[in-house]
Amino acid sequence: MGKLKQLSEKPRQSTVAFYYTGNGQGLTYREIKSIAKILSKDTTITHLIFEKCFNQHYNPNARQRFTESMIKLADALKHNQTLQHFTLVGAPFHLNASPSDIEEDKSASASFSRALAAALRENTTLQSLDIRETSLGGDDGVIAIAEALRLNSSVTYLRIAVTDYADAGIIAIAETLKTNTTLQKVLILPIDDSPNLITDNSLIAIAEALRTNDTLQELAINSNNATNVGFTCLANALRTNSNSALHTLTLKNGSEATNHISLRAFIEMLKECPNLTQLNLQQFNIYASDIRGNSMECHQLLATLHQLVRHNQQFSQLKQPIEKRRRLWNLGFMWGGEASLLHSKQVGLEVLQTVGNFL
Repeated sequence: MGKLKQLSEKPRQSTVAFYYTGNGQGLTYREIKSIAKILSKDTTITHLIFEKCFNQHYNPNARQRFTESMIKLADALKHNQTLQHFTLVGAPFHLNASPSDIEEDKSASASFSRALAAALRENTTLQSLDIRETSLGGDDGVIAIAEALRLNSSVTYLRIAVTDYADAGIIAIAETLKTNTTLQKVLILPIDDSPNLITDNSLIAIAEALRTNDTLQELAINSNNATNVGFTCLANALRTNSNSALHTLTLKNGSEATNHISLRAFIEMLKECPNLTQLNLQQFNIYASDIRGNSMECHQLLATLHQLVRHNQQFSQLKQPIEKRRRLWNLGFMWGGEASLLHSKQVGLEVLQTVGNFL
């Protein structure tokens, strides 16, 4: 690869990226090993990006060689003292394999995760770790990285958007947030179609961490199996921490077990969290049946939300209506979609008008 040749010479730029070119080729295990060797001694590169650039069509018998080369890449971070940003998208652990190979792939990715965790314990320059669209070996891999970050004092940005992990991994990250004073931005984003089960247990653990954490500035969590219990606990935790530095909170809910109870909790949170300037709530559905059954309470809650938004300084300073609308729907409750509103169309229109009156 031309980029590999550039690496082996003296890089003229601080960012080196490997992308999939669409020609059916990718990095081989030999090339990964060469990159690791260069990285361990390099004093120039600050950004290293691997994005879906690995050869995914190798013989399954070569799995061990790929695993060894990825471990060497992780080990290189122990020695490198200049790299600040490491991005890994689509690592070569998922083969077009038979079901019998899945566990071996998981074991391989877990080995890489443990090597990466070991590097994080020693590395003092890496600032951001972005791992997406791959496997870390399930909860065990996520736990290893989370535990390593309890000892790391340089990483400020963590993004984990991978497959096959659940509550145990998130709870480990929550434990890290209780003691880590360096992390400022944490994005926990399981891939939408992955079989993860992020439940109330994860949100309750994160909530406990947020009661005392005063350095985290941005948090995003995708949950596909949480209820009002977890989201209410999270909102209440932020209300009790007057020293919280959190200014952006993004929550995506993949289940149907939330309603006006979560809405009420987040409204109460907004009253007492002046530092929170952006709240992104995705797919928090208030279904037509819930609106009909609790119409008075829903309208009261929405009226309260309207008043909060209308008198919020962040919004009142915005002069362009289109910008106000964009910022408003960062408070993005989705009202069950058009189909469900047809069953209670008048209520649906009143809901939207209540929130949108100030535009």
